[in-house]
Amino acid sequence: MPVRAVSVSSAQPPSAGYSFVGENLIDGAVATSWQPAKDAKGPHWIRLELADDVTVTEVAIANGFQVVDRIGDEFALNRKIARARLRFGNAGEIPITFDADARNYVRFAVPRKRTRTVEILVEDTHPGTKWDDLAVSEIRVTGIVAAEPPSQPAVASTSEWWTPPSDRRQDVEALAHGFAGIDESDLGAVFTSDLKRVHGAPNMFETKPLRRVARDEMQHFVLKLRQRTQLDAGFNYLFIKAGTNQSVDRDYEIVRAMQVKEVVRLDESARMRRPPEEAVFYLAEIHKGASFDLLIEGDHAVMGKQLDITLAKGAGALEDVNESSKYRMKAFGLGLRDITGDGIFAMTPEQIAERYRTGDPVPVQLVFRTIPGRSYDPREIAVPEPVIDEPVFALDEGEGRIWNVPAGSYWISATSRPNGMSFEWDGSVRCDQKIEKGVEYHSIKMNCVVPSATKLRVSNPTLLGTGGAETMSTYLAKSP
Repeated sequence: MPVRAVSVSSAQPPSAGYSFVGENLIDGAVATSWQPAKDAKGPHWIRLELADDVTVTEVAIANGFQVVDRIGDEFALNRKIARARLRFGNAGEIPITFDADARNYVRFAVPRKRTRTVEILVEDTHPGTKWDDLAVSEIRVTGIVAAEPPSQPAVASTSEWWTPPSDRRQDVEALAHGFAGIDESDLGAVFTSDLKRVHGAPNMFETKPLRRVARDEMQHFVLKLRQRTQLDAGFNYLFIKAGTNQSVDRDYEIVRAMQVKEVVRLDESARMRRPPEEAVFYLAEIHKGASFDLLIEGDHAVMGKQLDITLAKGAGALEDVNESSKYRMKAFGLGLRDITGDGIFAMTPEQIAERYRTGDPVPVQLVFRTIPGRSYDPREIAVPEPVIDEPVFALDEGEGRIWNVPAGSYWISATSRPNGMSFEWDGSVRCDQKIEKGVEYHSIKMNCVVPSATKLRVSNPTLLGTGGAETMSTYLAKSP
């Protein structure tokens, strides 16, 4: 239901890059929240003023601060509503309760209360693990708008209806991590080019008949992002895209699995409303089930093939990766239920795929369909191609290794411990770091242009038979 205004008992001032105003409760994003002022002792309350007289049938509340950020799991860290009352103007009120771990939307059926205001009166809260700040992310009101006066037409004029052409239509699949709270009620909603909801726009469909396609399969794959690449912020990540960054010297791997139980989609034979000018996509399908993502980050010299072997062959559990000082790992999950009692970090991805199943299926993947004629030009990102990828090898005193390198532009990262390596090219190669003959280097990071095919040599210089072995790594990636 459209909400005309929202008022709250108090609001905390902005902090850590977040605002906590009452308008966050109706902005369509559970990654924002309302939080009352720290010095406000209560009682805390929220009041929604609806745009019309409505017979309310359901109120859905995303309790707590439902975001995971650089600080941690804000849902666990902050307080949440435990018990409250829903008041519907002069039409009475009903009590509601929340479990301490109830994430996403909690829906409360309402016995048809006709009103223009909905209030939430907080009576008790669940404690946070770190802070005493109460948080609520989002509120949705569902109901039936009072009938229009007889003088009003029952259906809008034909100019308000629109039939999209069947050609020139593209689908954009996005993971549902960035769209918490979306469900079947949002099918047909319209979005901008960066997939932000167009607020106030009517649903694209006059009626929304749904079709359900049964499906139960586990998809499991690994996405690898190599040297000098990083995850691009925002929705490019949801499209499984990578953005380049010339100053970042990191490796990333995403291990992802999804178990899809069913697909819910619109029957697009239904009559459609004309989309607003700013709309580019509409939500056409929702895939429901469970998913997990593991994002692993580290320097290439300690990641490289070692991490591939660990994850691919199951030689080490994720617990080993998580506890290692060489890597950073974050886990994200939707709709997961542990049926064995084992922690997710003690498992390999294969074990997770076998042992984790869905509890109640939740949206894990969304399919947005472009509105024909609206611009959509996804940016294709090229990832550097590894030519030499040797994260760990040993050279005894006086030994060396030689690689053939084709012409091209390259990024190079090499290390040697404990004493250093000699590093040299055959032929004329232009680099942004000067390499001296006979000098030993512990670390080399540079860009080089190779005009024609040549050879690259690394070696452990001899110290008249008194030196020891060197542990080295060499990585050379061809720029796209």
